[in-house]
Amino acid sequence: AALASERSLHLRQLSPSPAVAARLWQLPPGTIAVHIRRTDHAKAISRSPDELFIRQLDAHLEANFFLATDDADLESRLQLRYGARLLTQRKRSLDRNSPEGIEDAFVDLLLLSQGLKVIGS
Repeated sequence: AALASERSLHLRQLSPSPAVAARLWQLPPGTIAVHIRRTDHAKAISRSPDELFIRQLDAHLEANFFLATDDADLESRLQLRYGARLLTQRKRSLDRNSPEGIEDAFVDLLLLSQGLKVIGS
């Protein structure tokens, strides 16, 4: 427990680089964070089909959602379904081996952390 507490203290002292910080924005109050992995994690895909996420999102009739996903087609489908209630961060790359893809994923992570709660795979 002491190690976890110490690690938590160190993590809270970190701050993003100016380039990352410039891409961050404040989610509206009450926004639900949604993280859906689709292209690189077979277990997550098999255990959390799109229909389960849609059912969860549909249960929140008034909420905004922040979506972080590596699946552009799924993002487009959810954007059609939820319209302006679905917030996303523009990605420069989905390649997790590129500096842009790594930074994009980190920005998504920081935005997800602002959510009222997280629905994720």
